[in-house]
Amino acid sequence: MLTNYIKVDYFIKLGDTFQTTKRNYLNLTSGLWKIQLWCYHRIQQYTEYKALMKGLKVIYVDARNTSKTPPIKGKLTFLNYRWVKLPNSIVTTRDIVTSWNLALRGLKQMRV
Repeated sequence: MLTNYIKVDYFIKLGDTFQTTKRNYLNLTSGLWKIQLWCYHRIQQYTEYKALMKGLKVIYVDARNTSKTPPIKGKLTFLNYRWVKLPNSIVTTRDIVTSWNLALRGLKQMRV
């Protein structure tokens, strides 16, 4: 008799927990991006720590549109979601273009 009561009580509490979790999830969808980005923040902190230990300067650069803008004069031609053709007809990935643009923006900030 006692075990049946414990099982029923456990399932009721489990159901309540599920409803509470669902309600919290639906109410916090506007702040859900904070949960998803915490790992990137940790990587950023670790990189900053390692650079500090090596005596390197850390520069923060806005990454907006770095994979869409060409690092050299001209226009990018998108072959698909991953590959682009530079104005000098070199085919490369958008990751390379992004890293190139980030490096150029960082150099521009250091000169100022």
